[in-house]
Amino acid sequence: MAEDIIITPGSGQIDFLDTGSTSTLLVVSSGTLQWKRGATTYLTWNSAAPTFRVSDADLKLTTKLVNNALDPLITSVGWLGNPEPQGAQGPTGAQ
Repeated sequence: MAEDIIITPGSGQIDFLDTGSTSTLLVVSSGTLQWKRGATTYLTWNSAAPTFRVSDADLKLTTKLVNNALDPLITSVGWLGNPEPQGAQGPTGAQ
């Protein structure tokens, strides 16, 4: 956890320093919000897309990822598939 948090006004950057003086940045760069440590960018959020990109790290899902208001796509137990609503049914043949 961060020991010191440094916010530099006007820079678009928040610098988190741990007790070993390791710097982790939350910075706006080229229109994206980035979570960086050194030269490695671990998380990028592009508000224009909007997309998240995770690099050089694991993304731990603790609740769920939803693709619409009704169905979770991924939960903490894994992939649930991508169910789509059932469309209209065709005519029934002779019985």
